Formats: sequence, structure tokens, C-alpha cells
Amino acid sequence: LQLENKGKEYVIISVIDNGHGIKQENLPRVTEAFYTTKQDKIGLGLTVANRIVAEHLGELHISSERDTGTRIDIILPRKCGNTEIQVEEKLGVTI
Repeated sequence: LQLENKGKEYVIISVIDNGHGIKQENLPRVTEAFYTTKQDKIGLGLTVANRIVAEHLGELHISSERDTGTRIDIILPRKCGNTEIQVEEKLGVTI
């Protein structure tokens, strides 16, 4: 998990793993409601995340490479209405 300033306009929250990754042909569909490649899953997690980010005037960027891992960048405007996100230089958290 990383949090960083992107100039004065945006803040980026990045979630990065080193798992199996997502096949390139599946990437365009991962935020579709009920899309899943796993039998025991519903396929709503990234759909809900994408909608929440969009409601905050942000964007969700997903990149992945098979057998290397996946990176999800949540890009949010630093200021929304009267609220401003305060971020120190750079915060890197490893979980």
C-alpha cells in the first residue's frame, strides 16, 4: 500500500501485490458487475470500489502481469468541495 502526492491536484493510493496476476484479456472486464473468473466469488468487489472512487471524482487504474502481480491505483482529487486531503512527503506501507 502506497500513498503519494501527485502534484497539487491529485493523491494516489496504490495497492500492489505479487500474486498470480490477472490475464490481459480479463483486465477490461474486472470492474463489471458480476464478472468473475472464480466459482466461489460474486464479482462485485472492484465494481463497488470503482463506483465509490468515481463518486469522489476519482479514477481507478488497474494494471497486472501474469505471475508477477497486480497494481491498483486509486487517483483522487486532492480537493473536493471544502475538503482537502493532506499528505506528507511520501508514505509507503508494506503489509
